[in-house]
Amino acid sequence: MRIKFPQILCYEDWLDLFKMGFSGEDERDENGIRKFKLLKGFVMAEDPETAEMKMVRDDIITTMEKNKAILLELEQKMVKYQQLYTLENPSVYLATIKDSRNAEAPTNSLTAKTFWPMMNGSRKEIRIYIGKESEYPDHKKIQVKILSKQKMKETLLERYKNGELK
Repeated sequence: MRIKFPQILCYEDWLDLFKMGFSGEDERDENGIRKFKLLKGFVMAEDPETAEMKMVRDDIITTMEKNKAILLELEQKMVKYQQLYTLENPSVYLATIKDSRNAEAPTNSLTAKTFWPMMNGSRKEIRIYIGKESEYPDHKKIQVKILSKQKMKETLLERYKNGELK
């Protein structure tokens, strides 16, 4: 059974979210409303944050910064668990890729990919070659899924033991 993991706690993303875009205490418009800068540098006319919201947001930032080491340790352990789970039960996506080196040849390759969880909420794409598409007609798609999952598991385990996946 495949588990749908919730989003892993990502310290940097959460901290950025609560620090995001607020341009500072001194930057207020003529009505005394603090300016709110969006990620791409645009400024909203109104600040949706009340004084109470600002207090809570500041408290969140302070608490996160005070507990940074613990939160990063928790994030690292969550990522490690999900990596170990992926080693045992990788989700595999099949794709057909045309040979770009030889455009005249009608050979298509069948590949499988999965995503390796990493710190800071990122994922590394792992792609492996399964074989020529012509070797696997439609009536063998179930067998291809089983084969590709097994090959992916072997590849991930080998790369993990070699220290290629962190």
